[in-house]
Amino acid sequence: MRETILLMGGDEGLTASVRRALAPLKILVRTVPPERYGDSLGYLAGDRSCPQADAPGEALEAPLLVLAGLDGGRMGRALDALERAGLRFDYKAMLTPINRFWDVPTLYAEIVREHEQMTKRGGQ
Repeated sequence: MRETILLMGGDEGLTASVRRALAPLKILVRTVPPERYGDSLGYLAGDRSCPQADAPGEALEAPLLVLAGLDGGRMGRALDALERAGLRFDYKAMLTPINRFWDVPTLYAEIVREHEQMTKRGGQ
């Protein structure tokens, strides 16, 4: 699978900024519109063995990044490049053997839940 960043919930300006930040690393950035949120994350990342759906999703409250096909070192470089460009994402995940079959709303709900739990722990 080609190194890919899936970007959901961002506007055109955010998409352009992410693409500029990752251009030196030659990582493909795919924006996913809400009408594709029913597709599995694996399908969206280019794995045609994962399911595609026709069910659109609702707009996300905050942008979501999914990093697919990047090993630990490349993932670190990608996240560093985004941070150097002043781009911060509260909601991000790696594509895994489990979540590759999830749709965007399922992953988003899980990431939001985990983020809230970590925020509560950090604030205590």
